[in-house]
Amino acid sequence: MSEFQTSSTRKAQKQHKCQCCYKPIEPGTQYVRHAGCNDGDFYWFVFHENCGALVQKVADYIGEAIDPGEAIYLAEEYGVEL
Repeated sequence: MSEFQTSSTRKAQKQHKCQCCYKPIEPGTQYVRHAGCNDGDFYWFVFHENCGALVQKVADYIGEAIDPGEAIYLAEEYGVEL
């Protein structure tokens, strides 16, 4: 099974919802799109740039992938700051 991950910074053409803080990503602003395939399941997430950095920092600190929606909670719990 093919597995991959990719991240890119894009400029929003339409409104998206950040999958970390759940606030809108407004058209015209930069955002991060993370996509991949794991165990045959395709996934993608969109984040504000600072939220994407927080998700990555918490995952690196814990040493495993995390649910982006739990990044803020986990950062507070583990004392991880951006």
